Amino acid sequence: EDEVPVADDGEEESGSFVAEAQELQQLVSRGLLETTPPPQAAVERTLAILNKYQEKPSLLDPHLQTLVGTLMKYCGQCCTPGEVTPAATASDTALQTAVAQQEQETLQSVAFRLVYAIANMRGYKAVVRFFPHETSDVERVLKYMTTLGQTTSQWETRYVLLLWLSVLVLVPFALSLIDSSAATGTLVDTLLGIGKQYLQENSRVNDGACILLANLLSRPDTSQQLEQFVSWASASLKPKSTLEEVSIQRQLHQHGVLSAIAAVLKRVPRESLIPYAPTLLAAVHPLADRSQGGISGSYGMKLLVKGIQRIGLIFLKPRIAAWRYDRGLRSLKDTMQQAAAGQGKVPTTLVTLQDQEEEYVDVPEEVETIIGFLLCNLRSKDTIVRWSAAKGIGRITGRLPCSMADQVVEEILELFAPHELDSSWHGGCLTLAELARRGLLLPNRLPQIIPLVSQALVYEQPRGTYSIGSHVRDAACYVCWAFCRAYARDVLAPHVHALASTLLVTALFDREINCRRAASAAFQEGVGRQGSITHGLDILTHADYFTLGNRAHAYLNVTCYVAQFEEYQLPLVEHLTQVKVKHWDKQLRELAASTLGKLAQSLPSLIKNSSLPSLVGGTTSPELLSRHGCILGVAEVLHGYSSAGQEVVQILGSQLVETIADLVPRIEDGRLYRGRGAEIVREAVCRLIEAIATAKIPLKRNKEQQQPQPSQRALVGVKAMHRPRVAVFQDVIDENVVQPFEFIQLAAAHALTAVCRSYYCSAAGEVTSPKTTDKLVEKYVTLLGSDRNPAVRRGTALSLSSLPRPILRRHLQRIVNALIMAIKIPKNKEMQDAETRRNAVIALAAVASCATHDICVPPERAEEPAPSVDVVVEALLYGLSDFTTDNRGDVGSWVREAALKGLLTVVKALLSENSQLLSTERVTAILQSIVAQLGQRIDKMRACAGQTFRDLVATLDPSRVPDYCTVQEALSMQRSEDSNAAIVPFTGIAQLLTSKTYQWHALASIIPSCGGLTKSLETDSIAALTSHLATHGAPAQLSVAALIARLWLSCALSSGKGAAVLGAEVPPLPPVVLVVPLMKTVAALLAQGFFSALENQNHFEVTLFELASRETRNTADMQKLCSAITIITYLTGTHNEPVHAQCVLHAVAMLGHPFPKIRRHTADAFYLQLMSSTDTAVDLPLASSILAATKWEEEGASFTEKQRALCDALHVPFEQLTTQFFSAPARSARGGPHGDNGTYAELVREAGY
Repeated sequence: EDEVPVADDGEEESGSFVAEAQELQQLVSRGLLETTPPPQAAVERTLAILNKYQEKPSLLDPHLQTLVGTLMKYCGQCCTPGEVTPAATASDTALQTAVAQQEQETLQSVAFRLVYAIANMRGYKAVVRFFPHETSDVERVLKYMTTLGQTTSQWETRYVLLLWLSVLVLVPFALSLIDSSAATGTLVDTLLGIGKQYLQENSRVNDGACILLANLLSRPDTSQQLEQFVSWASASLKPKSTLEEVSIQRQLHQHGVLSAIAAVLKRVPRESLIPYAPTLLAAVHPLADRSQGGISGSYGMKLLVKGIQRIGLIFLKPRIAAWRYDRGLRSLKDTMQQAAAGQGKVPTTLVTLQDQEEEYVDVPEEVETIIGFLLCNLRSKDTIVRWSAAKGIGRITGRLPCSMADQVVEEILELFAPHELDSSWHGGCLTLAELARRGLLLPNRLPQIIPLVSQALVYEQPRGTYSIGSHVRDAACYVCWAFCRAYARDVLAPHVHALASTLLVTALFDREINCRRAASAAFQEGVGRQGSITHGLDILTHADYFTLGNRAHAYLNVTCYVAQFEEYQLPLVEHLTQVKVKHWDKQLRELAASTLGKLAQSLPSLIKNSSLPSLVGGTTSPELLSRHGCILGVAEVLHGYSSAGQEVVQILGSQLVETIADLVPRIEDGRLYRGRGAEIVREAVCRLIEAIATAKIPLKRNKEQQQPQPSQRALVGVKAMHRPRVAVFQDVIDENVVQPFEFIQLAAAHALTAVCRSYYCSAAGEVTSPKTTDKLVEKYVTLLGSDRNPAVRRGTALSLSSLPRPILRRHLQRIVNALIMAIKIPKNKEMQDAETRRNAVIALAAVASCATHDICVPPERAEEPAPSVDVVVEALLYGLSDFTTDNRGDVGSWVREAALKGLLTVVKALLSENSQLLSTERVTAILQSIVAQLGQRIDKMRACAGQTFRDLVATLDPSRVPDYCTVQEALSMQRSEDSNAAIVPFTGIAQLLTSKTYQWHALASIIPSCGGLTKSLETDSIAALTSHLATHGAPAQLSVAALIARLWLSCALSSGKGAAVLGAEVPPLPPVVLVVPLMKTVAALLAQGFFSALENQNHFEVTLFELASRETRNTADMQKLCSAITIITYLTGTHNEPVHAQCVLHAVAMLGHPFPKIRRHTADAFYLQLMSSTDTAVDLPLASSILAATKWEEEGASFTEKQRALCDALHVPFEQLTTQFFSAPARSARGGPHGDNGTYAELVREAGY
C-alpha cells in the first residue's frame, strides 16, 4: 500500500472540484459540532456528500485538513477530563447531568463516525497526517481508550482512537520519558496490551490494532516488547490439540494475530526481525494443515500466505537483482525525446556471464519451504489467496539468484499443463504478470510462455449449462498488458503478431463483457507501447471500451471492420469455425454463424477454403452442440453468398455444392435431429433448407448419385439419399411445421417460403409444380380446420401465410375461408386455442397484403375465386373482440395485438393498390375498433393500439378521418415521462369523448382501466375522465351519463340481466366491457359529485338503481357486490323520493346478507352517506349510531331487529324489505345443519376463495 499524495493548501486556493465543499465545511463546523445533540438529517447529509466521492476520493484532498482538523479538535476535547461535559453546579439535578452527558456522548460518536467515514473512503494514510500528534496527547488518548467499553455501537470511536495512537507512538522521544504511570506498568506495555486486546474483534478495529502494534514495535526502544509479541503470537497460533474444533472466536483470534504479524513484518526493520524469523515460520507454517487444527476460510488463508511471504523476505537481503531485465526508459516523454535525438532503440540490460560472481546469494533452506508453500497456493480455489501468493512469489524471486529464479519460473509454467484446473491457470497468469512487471521474466523465456498465454486468452471449460474460465481469460489479458509495458519493442517483436491476433479474438468474440474490454485495454497498451502492431490505431478507433460492450455489435459490426485487414482474417475465421460455432451457449453459436455469413460477403475465398470444409464435416457430428453450430454455420455462409449477389455454384464448385445439397438427406437418414435437446437442430435444418433454396442450389441428382454402389449404400443409409431432394426438403418442412415449439414452426415457415419460390415457382411467377402445391395447400387447409392437436393448427396457419403469391392465387378463396374459420372462437372448448387464432390473424393479414391485387379484382374479371375486401377486414375486426382468458391470463390480447398490426398492414396494402377500395364507413369502423383498444389495462396492448392508431391516421387522407381535428388534438396530448411514447395518454382518450363518432368506443376503452387492478392505472384513467367532465361541464356530464347507462344496459343484455330494464334500444357492445370496472367508474364519479346536473332526470337514477340492484342478485362475486352497494348507498342521497326509498330499502336489506364482509361494507358505505346527509325529516343520529355500534361481521347473528330499527329511523316501511334477491339457490339446495343461514366457511367456499 503506497502512500497517496495529498494536495497542499495551495491547491485549495486554486479551485476545488467538490461542488458541496462549502456546505460540507458548514455542516462539520456548525451543523454538527455546535448543536447538541446533532440533528440526524445533518449527519445523513454529510455522509451522503462523502459517499458521492467514493470512486474519486482524491478530489477531497484539498479539504481534508479542514475537515479532519475540525473533527479531531473536538475528538481531542472528548479525551480531556472535565471537558467532556460541563461542570455540574450544586443546583444541577442528577437528571440534568445525565441528559447533558448523554447528549455529549451522542456528539462524540458523531464526530468519530465522520472521521471513520473519511478514513474509510480516502484511506487511513491520507487522514492520519492531519491527526494531532503532540506529546501530551499520548497518555490522554490512551486513558480515554481504556475507559471505553467494548460495545458494538462504539467501534468507529475505537478504530479512530487506535489510528490516533498509532501516530502518537511515533513521537521522537523515548516513551519512558513521557510515562507517568510507572506504578501500574509501563506505557509501552499498556499500548501493547490494548493492541492485543482488539485483535480478535470482528470489525475495522482489528485493522487499527494491527497498525498500532506495527508502529509501536518498529520503535528502537521496544525491542523487548517485540520479543514478547513474537512469543505471544507463536503461542496464540499453536492449536491446543489436533482434534480441537475451531470455534468462531478462535478463528477471529487467529485472523487478528496473522494480520498483526503481517503488519509488524512490513513495518519493523529487517535487522530487528532476523532473530525471530525461524520462530515465526515454525509457528505460522503448520496452520496450512487444516487436519492439524490449522487455519480455515479464504480470508484466513490469504492472511497466512501474506504472513509467510513476508517471513521469506526477512530471510533474504533486500537488493536489486543484477540479472533482471530492465527495459530502460519508461516515460513516454523521454522515449520521444530519445527517438527525436536519433539514439536508436531504448537501452536494455540483461544478465551476462560477468554478472555471475555478484549473483551468489546465500539462500536459507526455509526459503525453499516458503516458495513451495506459495507455489502450492497458486492452485488455491480462492482468488484472493492466489493473488496474494502471486505477489509473494514476485517479491521473493526478485531477491533470488538467477538460477534459482529460473527454477521458480519453470515451476510456474507447469501450472499451465492440460490436466490442471482453472485455478492453476489463473494463478499462473497472475504470477507471470507479476514477474514481468518486476523484470524477473527474462526474454529468453518468451518463446515458451507466449503460446501458453495465447491458450489462456481463450481458456474455457464447459460445465453443462455454464462454463468456467472467464477469470483465466481476464488474467491472461492482464499478462499481455504487463508484457507490453515490460519489454522493449525489439524483444517482443517476434511475438507481437500472435499476441495481437489472440487479443483481438478475445476482444471481439469473448462471451463476457469484462474479458472483451480487458482484451481491448491490453491491445491498446500494445499499440501504444510497442508501436509494431499492424493497423493498431485503425482498429482501436472501432474496437474500444464502448463498442465492445454490446456483444452482437462486436460480432456483427466490429469484426467485419477488423476483417478488412489481411493479417487478422485467418485467426478470426479459424476461431469462429473451430471454437465459437461449437460453443456451449446457443446465442454465441448463432452469433458466430451470423458473423461467418457476413464475412462470406467480403471474404468468399477464405470462408470457402478455411471454414466451409470444417463446417460441412461437423454437420453429422455426434455432439449435439457441434452439430447444431455447424449446420447453422453452413446456412449462414450460404445466406451471406446470396445476400452479396454471388453465384454459389461458381464460388464453391460443383463438388462442394453437391455435398451441401446432400446434407439434409444425410441428417434425415442419420436421424440426427431426434432425441433429447435436438429441437435446436430441427430449427437449424430448416434454416439450412431456407439457405439452400435462397441460394438456388440445384437439387437434381446425377445418374451416378441416383444409383449408388453397394459400398456407398452402406455408408449413406437407407431412404433419403435415394429420394428426390426436393421431396426430402418438403417432408422435413412438413414434419417441423407441426412441432410444438414456436421457434421451429417459424423456421419451417420461412424454409417453406424459400422452397416454394425457388423450386415450385418460376422466375416469371408461374407455378411449375401444380400437383405438388395443390396437395400441399389441401393438406394444410385440412389440418387447420380439423386436427385436434393445437400445435398442428398453429403451424399450418403459419405455413399458409408463407406461401408465395403464385400459389396463393390458385387457392386464395379456400385459404382465406380456412383462416377466417380459424380466427373465430369455436364452441368446443377443446378446440379453443389462442395461439392458433393469433397465427390465423397473422396469416390472414400476410395473405391479404401479398395477394392484394387478386382480392381487389372484381369477381367478373377474376381468373380464380377470391374473397372480398370486406370479408378480410371484418375477420380482422373480429379478432379485436377476442377477450378470452385461461390460466395464463388474458390470452386474447395476443390475438388483438396481431389483429391491430394486421389491420395496419392490410389497410396500407389496400390504399397502395387503390385508395377507393375502403369505403368511408369501413374506415370509420376500423378507427372506432382501434379506439376501443387505446385504454386497455395491458401496457403492451395500449402501446400497440396507440402506435397503430397514429400510423393509420398518418396514412389516411385527412378528409377520410372522421373528426380529424379532434383526433389530432387527442394524439398531441402530453404524455407522462415514464410512459411508452406510442401510448395515447388517457387525457387523449378522454378528449375523444367529445366526438360523437368515437365517444362510445372511447368510453368502452377507458372504463376497464378505471376499474383496473393496478392503482397507478386506475388513478391516471379516473383523473383523465374527471378532468374532462370538470372542464366541459354539464353537457359533458349529460353525455357521459347517457353513454354509461347505454353501456351498462349493453352489458346487462349480454348477460341476460337487462330484460326487465328499460326497453331502450342500445348499440352492440364493442369489445367486452367488464361490469365491475364499469360500476367502479360510476362509484368514483358519484363520489366526486358528478352527474349532479342530472338530479331532475329521473330515468338516469332509476336506470342506475335497477342495474345495480340486479347485479347483487344470485352472485357470490365480492367485487361486484361491493361496487353495486357503493352505487346504491350513493343514490340514497338523491332528492328523488321513490328512488331514495328504494335505495334505502335495498341498503338495509343488504345488511342482512349472508356474507359478513358484505354486511360490513354496506354498513360503512351507508354510514358515510348518512353523515353527509342534510335530511332533517329522518332521525340521522339514531340511524348512524345503529350502523356504527352493531358488529355486522359477527357470524350466525340475526340482524332483523337492527334492520327494523333502521327502517323506523329512516321512515321507510320495514314490511317492504325483502332478501330474496341475494339468496343462493345452489347453497340452499345443498342444505345443512344451519339451513339458510349457513356458516361463513360455507359462504367463503361458495365464493370460490
